[in-house]
Amino acid sequence: MVLGDLLRIARFAAAAACAASALLIAGCSGLSEDTTATGKKAEVVAAGSSTGAGQSGKDAKVGQAIRVTGPDKLDASVTLVSAKPNKKGKGEFASPPEKGTYVVADVLVAVKGGRYAVNPLYLKYQAADGTTFDSTTGNAITAGFDPQLAAGDIAAGQRTRGFVTFDVPAGAGGKVHLTDELGSVVGQWAL
Repeated sequence: MVLGDLLRIARFAAAAACAASALLIAGCSGLSEDTTATGKKAEVVAAGSSTGAGQSGKDAKVGQAIRVTGPDKLDASVTLVSAKPNKKGKGEFASPPEKGTYVVADVLVAVKGGRYAVNPLYLKYQAADGTTFDSTTGNAITAGFDPQLAAGDIAAGQRTRGFVTFDVPAGAGGKVHLTDELGSVVGQWAL
């Protein structure tokens, strides 16, 4: 064996140990299938309903709310009001899309209980081929679609609304994912 082979074996052993640890932690966490590591659960709320009469694990449609519940009496709804493609940015200083097109998501967040952390980085676009994009990919930051969804904590009784722009390859299909603070998908909208 040469030194290179020994290094490859050591890297493989370290990766295997990390994977085994992750599986052990996930298996012992006591979380249900639709609860994330942050303790948040989500369900699709039927159109026109403000109650939790929805289904977890189901794709929402554009216009439907995803209800997020969790620790500290968290009860919030996140609605993808619309998601529209745009071939160019908005305003004289806007950059053209690097990947092919902008998808501009109009997002509404309403909190009934607890506090909900809002962040445009908790929304991701997944293309039909499975590739994901966030609001910092390509030229999304300089696209010029305002008002942008602001990051911050929203308390019970408050709402916020804004645009999240994704620079993505042109094409049909895709989904917008809602994630928690650790990046686990808690809900998604089919486009």
